Amino acid sequence: MREVRRKHGAGRDGRVPHLLQVRVVQHKGECTKNMNTENYGHELILDLHQCDAGTFTRQSIGDYFDELCELIGMQAEDRHFWDDEGLPTECCQTNPKTCGVSAVQFILTSTIVVHTLTKLKAVYVNIFSCKDFDEDAAKRFTVQWFCAGRHHSTSVARR
Repeated sequence: MREVRRKHGAGRDGRVPHLLQVRVVQHKGECTKNMNTENYGHELILDLHQCDAGTFTRQSIGDYFDELCELIGMQAEDRHFWDDEGLPTECCQTNPKTCGVSAVQFILTSTIVVHTLTKLKAVYVNIFSCKDFDEDAAKRFTVQWFCAGRHHSTSVARR
């Protein structure tokens, strides 16, 4: 990893330029293997309903990311969660459309994003990569992991 500094215009007072630090990460290896050359990449979008809310935990979602990445041949990088863990009850989400765990698994070739909605027993997943992957295997695995009673999927070619 190397750090790059570049000018980012004038400061708030309009006189003194300030520097923005940008971290650039360089990876070796997987970058060009199995890359789709016709499109930039593709995205699998999954809407899962009637799921087992017991799978909506950081531990379960982390295990899901690990196993999915192995299944579809992706190299996992950073992982981030967004939820109410550790918050006082009065600060926790109560709206059915915001109550749950969201997580982003960065992969070398893009991201896997999961949004769970505990009160609705729903999960929304986006798997986006410029590296080809088996969408059918990813879909079957995801539906099974979250025990979805019904699901809908869409595949989008990114150009």
